[in-house]
Amino acid sequence: MELRLLGPVEAHVAGRRVLLGPPQQRMVLAVLALEANRLVPIERLVDLVWPQTPPYRAKHGLQVCVSRLRRAFAEAGPSGPAEVGLTWASQGYLLRAEPGSIDVHRFRALVTQAREAREDTQRVNLLDQALGLWAGPALSGIGEEQARQRLGGGLDLERLDAVEDRADARLRLGGHRGLVGELTGLAEEYPPRERLVGQLMLALYRCGRQYEALAVSRRTRAWLAEELGIDPGRDLQQLELAILRREPDLDTPAQSGPAAAGPGGRGQDLSPDGAPGTAKPTPLGHPVGPPPRQLPPDVSCFTGRAAELDRLDELLDLAGEDRQATVVITAIHGTAGVGKTALALRWAHRAAARFDGHLYANLRGHDPAKPAEPLGVLGRFLRALGTPAQRVPADLEEAAAMYRSLLDGQRVLIVLDNAASSAQIRPLLPGTAGCAVVVTSRNTLSGLGARDGAMRVPLPPLSQAEAVALLRAILGPARADGEPGALAQIAARCACLPLALRVAAERATARPQQSLASLAAELGAADGRLDTLTAGDDPTSSIRTVFSWSYDALPADAARMFRLLGTHPGPDISVPAAAALAGSNRPDVRRLLEGLAAAHLLEEGYLGRYRFHDLLRAYAAEVAHTSDHATDHADARRRSVLWYLHSGWAASQLMRPRKPIGLAPLPPECEPLAFSGYEQALAWFEAEYTNLVAALGQAHETGQDQACWQLAATLRTFSSMRRYWTDMVECARTGVASAHRSGEVMGGLHAQRMLGEGYVGLQRFEEALDCFQRVVSVYREVGDRQCEGTALNDLGATYGEMGRLEDAERCFAQALDIARETQDPANECIALGNLGDVYDMLHRPAQAIECYTRSLSIAGDTGDLRFRGRTLHFLAGAYQALRSYTEAAESYREALTVTRQADDRHAEGEIHRDLGDLLHTMGQAEGARESWRRALAIFEELSDHQATEVRARFLTPEGAYTSGLETGAAPARGPS
Repeated sequence: MELRLLGPVEAHVAGRRVLLGPPQQRMVLAVLALEANRLVPIERLVDLVWPQTPPYRAKHGLQVCVSRLRRAFAEAGPSGPAEVGLTWASQGYLLRAEPGSIDVHRFRALVTQAREAREDTQRVNLLDQALGLWAGPALSGIGEEQARQRLGGGLDLERLDAVEDRADARLRLGGHRGLVGELTGLAEEYPPRERLVGQLMLALYRCGRQYEALAVSRRTRAWLAEELGIDPGRDLQQLELAILRREPDLDTPAQSGPAAAGPGGRGQDLSPDGAPGTAKPTPLGHPVGPPPRQLPPDVSCFTGRAAELDRLDELLDLAGEDRQATVVITAIHGTAGVGKTALALRWAHRAAARFDGHLYANLRGHDPAKPAEPLGVLGRFLRALGTPAQRVPADLEEAAAMYRSLLDGQRVLIVLDNAASSAQIRPLLPGTAGCAVVVTSRNTLSGLGARDGAMRVPLPPLSQAEAVALLRAILGPARADGEPGALAQIAARCACLPLALRVAAERATARPQQSLASLAAELGAADGRLDTLTAGDDPTSSIRTVFSWSYDALPADAARMFRLLGTHPGPDISVPAAAALAGSNRPDVRRLLEGLAAAHLLEEGYLGRYRFHDLLRAYAAEVAHTSDHATDHADARRRSVLWYLHSGWAASQLMRPRKPIGLAPLPPECEPLAFSGYEQALAWFEAEYTNLVAALGQAHETGQDQACWQLAATLRTFSSMRRYWTDMVECARTGVASAHRSGEVMGGLHAQRMLGEGYVGLQRFEEALDCFQRVVSVYREVGDRQCEGTALNDLGATYGEMGRLEDAERCFAQALDIARETQDPANECIALGNLGDVYDMLHRPAQAIECYTRSLSIAGDTGDLRFRGRTLHFLAGAYQALRSYTEAAESYREALTVTRQADDRHAEGEIHRDLGDLLHTMGQAEGARESWRRALAIFEELSDHQATEVRARFLTPEGAYTSGLETGAAPARGPS
């Protein structure tokens, strides 16, 4: 037996075609084949086969269709090993078949294999096989085009995805010339497919047809604006810009390289006026000897830093336009090992032709011996400029005056590397325009900017891609390309710091028999990472040594703060959290953090938050571990955990009030945060979420068991709201382990409920069921009726997700009885809302509306905003099912208002999507498109897979979007 849906709907038995009968029967077979081996409820089949007005005896009509299909298969003859069976089971129909006997499932399997393939050649072969199964638009012959689109539109989009996957692979293989014709037709047929349009643009560009590529971009931009009212996505905009610039990255691998940069590329020598190709400046006038050429050699395997190099060019160009400009001073600052010297030297060599001569000095600003004295540097510079040694002044001011006089009217580039302070630099600055000074330092040199007009260029670590490229350049492609995953791990575990990357690469080069994976594993062991990144014959390249120079220069209180930050488990820290860690007041701690940031031992980020780079964190943790302040550090960890617990609980109670849990006591020197309202609490959770998870882990590791499970309870609301299901499961498991270790039964139950909710989110329903059944059982044993009711809501929601609606209804009814018995209005609201969800899924919209309305009436305008928003959303759907469109639209809009207040972006996107569907049904096309546009913007912002589904709605203005065959039942509320 073979079933074909990718084209006309057909069935073949032993090579003979089965006569399937009229379109309606083909549609029934198509629906069951799409969900082969899964039960399809009768109600859904009715809705799909007769979406507008089901006949009076629709169920009987289905029975007739299935009966005739069975007879057609029987008349075609025995089907052999790939037998197809149409059966009735518990309120629905089931088609039993080998997945390989249905072309849709073969197609999807081949596409999955292609996406997992390691080689593009294999990927193209698999996609050719998959696309070869298509014989036309999916599900042809099941009725009118609208019906076909409603069921097969999603499959058509899957085909386009596969076509685009194949085009990507062929482009990587250099097959752009053979793609232009195919992609041109598809881009004209599907103008909103931006990925496809981008592939066509890239293929045209690689064929030397830049103008045509840009014309395609302009047409697409105009179409999107006129038809959909939206701009192209970020990827297409960036591609257009790259084509305009002729960026080398766009060329095929065989053509890439310096020569591919084309017009506008870097690397051209510029005259003082900035014009390419003009004569170089005249030589420097100096007393004796040739012009100085002191630049050290350029750094080998230099990678990345395009934006910073462009910025340095820009600063010099601006000065060249202003003949009255003062000396150009640029201060490159960043943490130890970030590549400041490498950037300065790369740019200096690139710009060298624009100057008469070059001076260089390493000021040894953080040398453990002693920083360079300005007078000594001036002496070397004066001698390089031709001054006899015996005429070099011994006085700093006199030497500086002679230096400035010699440079007057000349064009000299001066590189001052590794400066300690602005005071060290000032005597070395020229006095007139024409010269340029580049300074590198771990400090921000704010004084140099304020007094001397220096333009500061902060230098972050390399991007992940740049870090991998640097490793590959050092190791060579033969070794690097053999273990791309290990290469990425090494880059990440070196914090993308060039010094660390070079040390790691040298270690790998010295051990040619060692795999890169084993080096990555060494780096993964945090305790040994600094040892791994040590170059034995050069102590100055040891990461530990480089960092120690900065640490040893700190005052005692700043050094203590640095060590304590090494005990903090999270990726960044706020001033209030750091104050709790230190047991100090916030103004003093702010001062210490600012000092550490100025020394580049810490980085100040968004909204006054501070963070380490990974290697600095490892160094700080090592210093904390090896110092003799163990008791101080243990107290700091305890204060930090409890501060996060008390602040987090206060925030979570504003987001969704829960029954008090008796928080672990807070030390008197800690001051938890207080929040003015929901929005402030939510913003704090957004900023501190990762730290809270890390604090929970630290609480478990340090034996703070009560705080551990209570932090899990604190995280439950926000984790559920943001759908961080994997995190929720891990945090809950840790909370359960801590509660069991300390014998806290109730704490264990709190964590078990969170664990069950996480399992529901991950669709691991059997594990969730086990959690909630045990929780209900324990609450019954101890006689806690109120908690039993809340747990029954959790259990019922899990049954609902599993499609066991009768079990769900029973649990919710019990929860409702308990809530009324214990006079618990909050749980009564939840139980009523959950019952409404069950009635909605049972296609009993009138009863659903009654439950939702009663739930909202009890809740009023206060309480859980997220719960109210979702209940209003489902109420609107129930009204829509009854064709009470006006009431439905009103409920959708009210749900939007509440959901925006709750800042539940996923829910807001879903409401916009469903409101658009309603408006489309009501014939309000423009309103529908506006709602869909808003939903699309939200889903793209969240990188939510539903963006693809919403985009599909724009492809067919007549309303042919997917019907929900792949997603199953309506969205469930989930555990309470």
